[in-house]
Amino acid sequence: MPLPTWAKSNHPVVRRELNLWRRTLKRWRWLFIPLLFLPCACSALCSLTGLPLAMEASSPLLGLGLFLGWGAFMTFSFGSGIVTWIVTTFASISSATIIARERETQNWAMLRLTTLSIPEIIYAKLAAIGRLLFWPVVIMLGVQIAMLSLLGLIAIIGVNVGAAAAPGEFPPDVALGLSAIILGSAPPFFTAR
Repeated sequence: MPLPTWAKSNHPVVRRELNLWRRTLKRWRWLFIPLLFLPCACSALCSLTGLPLAMEASSPLLGLGLFLGWGAFMTFSFGSGIVTWIVTTFASISSATIIARERETQNWAMLRLTTLSIPEIIYAKLAAIGRLLFWPVVIMLGVQIAMLSLLGLIAIIGVNVGAAAAPGEFPPDVALGLSAIILGSAPPFFTAR
């Protein structure tokens, strides 16, 4: 199915809007540096909460695994939250300013004099924003899938370690059943989103 003309990158309104947003983002690109280090700093602070649990573990290898697993999970969750916040904030702000900027620069009247209809102009501007947000959304979804996969892996390892540590209170068949429930609940969760 071919794309409509307003959704193609060679449409004049899409091209102009992409150039305007790229110029604006180039001016503010230095803000991305602190945003890259923010998830790492937050996860380092939050992973310290898992340190007492890691120190009480029966073996040093298990404690290190718990500490690193908790730190990796916190890094993914903070990173996912920050990328989601950035994408939704940018989408909201850019969608709200597409017509206001044209009226400010007094280009709206000129755009209405062209052969393009008003819905086509607005759709083309929204298509440009969609093109700008495509890769951040793909990265955001990838981080969320990695985070949920890591959480499932940590849960399965935790169940099996609990079964090995206390076999009388936590029989192996219960551990196997819980692992199967965790693995079985993953595909419906991913397809429901």
